[in-house]
Amino acid sequence: MKKQSNIFLRSLVLTALAFCVTATTLESNAQVRGDIRRGGGFDDGRGSDRDDRGMGRGGRDDHRHDDRGRRGDLRDRYEVERLVELMYRAAFNRRADYEGIVGFSREILNRGSQGLFDSARMIGASPEMRDVVRREGSRRVVYNIYRVFFNRTPDPSGFYHWTRLLDEGRGGDVMAGIVASEEFYQTQL
Repeated sequence: MKKQSNIFLRSLVLTALAFCVTATTLESNAQVRGDIRRGGGFDDGRGSDRDDRGMGRGGRDDHRHDDRGRRGDLRDRYEVERLVELMYRAAFNRRADYEGIVGFSREILNRGSQGLFDSARMIGASPEMRDVVRREGSRRVVYNIYRVFFNRTPDPSGFYHWTRLLDEGRGGDVMAGIVASEEFYQTQL
């Protein structure tokens, strides 16, 4: 357990150092609020070949950015909305609602990787997450998190660790730990 904690802390420190970004300007925040109020939301207007996670039919590797930014840019509204949508899919197995997209996107756009980490923790610690774990079971929730974020089944040690935390009611630690993991940054950012 101590070794896992050290690995987690080291990963968290490296993540924080590697992905520190400056806060976005008030103008870009106003643009995000205005676009979402006008219905811009998660739909990026790039056509119907997008699935509900904002990705092409080919899955994670088919994600296109055109001129709107690069994958992993936590200052790009479309990328941030994609990450919020993924967190909702992983935690709740549903699409993000309007308030979730607006609130968590704003948090991430303003605070970068720390905002992403805190948003994941808040999603995981929510009453809805506790209800999902109670209804579906911790094992199924962990399988879903790995499927959505990593497109694979969990390894035995990770599966045991995350299910144990969910069984203890620590969903916030689960989501924050997954989002702070090296694999998350390699596959999603």
